[in-house]
Amino acid sequence: MADAPYPTETYALEERRRPDLHHADAALERGTMPQSPLTASDDAVIDRRSGEWAGVNVTVRTEMIRVPVEWSSELEFGSVVVNLGGTTSRMEGALGRGTRYLGPPTLGEMSIIPPQERFGGVYSGEYVRYATVVVGPDASARAPRLRAGLGVTDPFIFGAVRELAKLTGSDDPTSVLFAESVAFALRLHLERAHTADAAGSRAIRSPGAATIARVQEHIAENLQDKLTLASLAGVAGTSVQRLVAGFRDELRTTPARYVLERRVRRARWLLAHTTMPLVDVAFECGLSSQSHLTTTFRKHTGATPGAYRSTTRSDLEAHIP
Repeated sequence: MADAPYPTETYALEERRRPDLHHADAALERGTMPQSPLTASDDAVIDRRSGEWAGVNVTVRTEMIRVPVEWSSELEFGSVVVNLGGTTSRMEGALGRGTRYLGPPTLGEMSIIPPQERFGGVYSGEYVRYATVVVGPDASARAPRLRAGLGVTDPFIFGAVRELAKLTGSDDPTSVLFAESVAFALRLHLERAHTADAAGSRAIRSPGAATIARVQEHIAENLQDKLTLASLAGVAGTSVQRLVAGFRDELRTTPARYVLERRVRRARWLLAHTTMPLVDVAFECGLSSQSHLTTTFRKHTGATPGAYRSTTRSDLEAHIP
């Protein structure tokens, strides 16, 4: 099902109080299973995938809801439930503090559930695809205390969660680094826009041009290795937050995008100037396989590695006297 255009504006939560939310209230009262982000009948689940990066756990589910499906949760850490599509005719939601919502939900609409707060909900229709994002503590940051919201829209969260949903199950180094960067950006956005002290949050400073130059040198010398945000922050001697701020301020990019561009650039040089087998080119550039090299290289250059090598070597030979 094609995604509908998503609104560009972000607007504040509007609480819709209705007297007939007895189904969601009943789900709230029936109890919880804290070990799972959301609990529902296993018979209803068509597909389930998950991944975790930078303390952000993303679980993507597709469920049949022809028979109304009840959800409940009460988690130690704050969570966000994002509608990723489907055909839902009705959604009821209730938070323990009395916040109520009656749908149907639109694409990208979300529920923001504070830590240790009870949530109950009922979906009905044909099927629903959704992501549950649980934001716990990270090595360099505590878990944010999210502000409650039902029926919230936030284009940044929606876009970030869609990207992370695509990356669940991917374990190649480039995808992992990209997922870490997206997860960290999502975490930072939630802290700045959806916590009780969001208005008082201060901008994070760059560690400085010299520090970022040292990280660039490390990346150039270790492209064949697995590079993570934590390892690059270690090279910089700073936090992941300040590392990301440094790349933003000094290079106008993210660490993940910078590493990927360097890997593609090295692949182009090796293809043009050596006869190294494609699988070795992939490993030399920190890519997990020849097929990963082909997919990544074509996405960024518009040509396959083999075609690029053939064209560039022919051009070079044509200019040799």
